[in-house]
Amino acid sequence: KALRALARLRTAARTTPAQIEAYYVEVSNVLRLYLEERFALRAPECTTEEFLRELESGDQLAREHRAELERFLSQCDLVKFAAYVPTEGDHLATFALAEAFVESTRPDRGAVEVAS
Repeated sequence: KALRALARLRTAARTTPAQIEAYYVEVSNVLRLYLEERFALRAPECTTEEFLRELESGDQLAREHRAELERFLSQCDLVKFAAYVPTEGDHLATFALAEAFVESTRPDRGAVEVAS
């Protein structure tokens, strides 16, 4: 489901400031919803800082996945809240982080066990 949503965003327009912000909001929302559904984390209603603190106190994700997620969320926050204007390379890198994160934590791959 998350990979399909990301695939739809792959070709989203990212030329105007409004389109760029909408892109980052949507990519971030897809990943946050995935985290909620996959790992039972309260990602959609938390700030990035709150969410990362919650991850540190739990064992839902492996440490390497936490670092990937922090890089992704930080990049999205720069665009959404700090008026950072990303380059096309930034767009592609952020998208790649989101896609790689979902791929590496898919339940059918057995890469990560869900904490009980």
